[in-house]
Amino acid sequence: MRALAALKHTNIAYILDFGETLIDEKQVFYLAMEYIAGKNVIAWSGDLKNTKKLFALRLTAAVQIAQALQAAHETAYADELGFQRNGVLHGSIKPDNVIVTDTGEIKLLNFLIVEIHRLLGLRDLPARFLGLSPKAEAVTLTLDALKHLPPEQATDGLITVRTDIFCLGVLLCQLFFPGKNKPYVSIKDDQSLPRALKSLLVRMLSPAPEQRPSTMSEVVKSLGTVSKIREVEVMA
Repeated sequence: MRALAALKHTNIAYILDFGETLIDEKQVFYLAMEYIAGKNVIAWSGDLKNTKKLFALRLTAAVQIAQALQAAHETAYADELGFQRNGVLHGSIKPDNVIVTDTGEIKLLNFLIVEIHRLLGLRDLPARFLGLSPKAEAVTLTLDALKHLPPEQATDGLITVRTDIFCLGVLLCQLFFPGKNKPYVSIKDDQSLPRALKSLLVRMLSPAPEQRPSTMSEVVKSLGTVSKIREVEVMA
């Protein structure tokens, strides 16, 4: 909770309050964040009209998402004992956790939600708060998450900077190819994306963590390079 409260970035939903309270005579933890009105980033991308600015709008969204994750990965906060900790991972980067507001601003939600589930355990998560049975919720979480997880997270439960980078790579493929079931399968053969962007996505989606970019700042820098190259191409 302290880590989440330390996140301060325009593209990250901010935490209003957290603590403990009594519900049905049982002490539980709560977390309250700002309400975001909008739609998930893939639905937003699919609704964009086919204009000359189509790629630019999607690229701008990609940069905002990456910058927010970079800020989180570089966030410092004090734990409950007062020791400084560095870096807040997301762990579940997928369309429903990236919202485009009614004013066109990107907002990332649900940082560390995977860790929260691990700490609480599904048995301790009251079904009445979810609108689902515990069994149904477990199935939903598993099937939805597996679509976006790198091998080491799906098999061993590892969450690192590079797992966030892989998950972002999957999301960016969906962002630039809305409506396709597995858009990341044929990145190399696609002719609609700049070569620099395809190269970045291929690296981000590498099954081997050591072959992916090592930091989110490297991803942000690469996306900036794509933007500059695209601007030159449009001017030409």
